[in-house]
Amino acid sequence: MKIYLASFKKFFKWMGETGLVAPAIVEDVLSTLKDDRNLFLSKVAEEFPNGEARKWLDEKLVPPREREIRLTPLSTECVNCGERLWVAYHAQRTLMTFRGLVRLTLVVRRCRNAECALYHVPYRAEEEGAWALPACASLAWISSP
Repeated sequence: MKIYLASFKKFFKWMGETGLVAPAIVEDVLSTLKDDRNLFLSKVAEEFPNGEARKWLDEKLVPPREREIRLTPLSTECVNCGERLWVAYHAQRTLMTFRGLVRLTLVVRRCRNAECALYHVPYRAEEEGAWALPACASLAWISSP
């Protein structure tokens, strides 16, 4: 629980340094965290005497998955050489949508013809782009199709 308070304190300091929050608000939050910290921690200890607070917080913050969807590529033949595409592996992603958590299982195919220009290039489901950006991209809100 103390870790959450420390990260919250660092976050508000950063918000003040970048100018995203007025200095008066940052000072008010930091003083509240300093003055009422012990009271808050004692209330948490009373509520969760066996140290279950962390488990409770983690369970509340992450809702259970509501749907599981499997996405497969439409084509089973290589667009370059015409050979059959083999299933190379399955990738899994969990996305937060406005309707809840969705677990995507992505079938990824590859051309096994060594002479093909697309040899071992992953061919993913076309529908994947409609669900989310690549894992390296970041958005605050992602909606489901």
